[in-house]
Amino acid sequence: PTSAPVNRDRQMVTELSTRILARRLSDVESQRLLQYLDSQRQAFCADLPGAEQLTKGRLAIAGSNIEIAEHAAWSMVASVLLNLDEAITRE
Repeated sequence: PTSAPVNRDRQMVTELSTRILARRLSDVESQRLLQYLDSQRQAFCADLPGAEQLTKGRLAIAGSNIEIAEHAAWSMVASVLLNLDEAITRE
């Protein structure tokens, strides 16, 4: 069975793709984006100053470095979707 955090991630990826691209991602696209999210989480957990730089410390008030890294990772996922040709030239 799939864990709750993974299901939330899948739901969020679906929501983002639907809003940005006006379509759902294929299973392969979704899986690649989820793998990218995981790699970004790991990278930003290891580089909290980088995560703070990217997010401009917006979640520092919450007092949790994990939240800052999470926000930074999702920002990168959104950036990937927003920079796809189909998002930029959407008609």
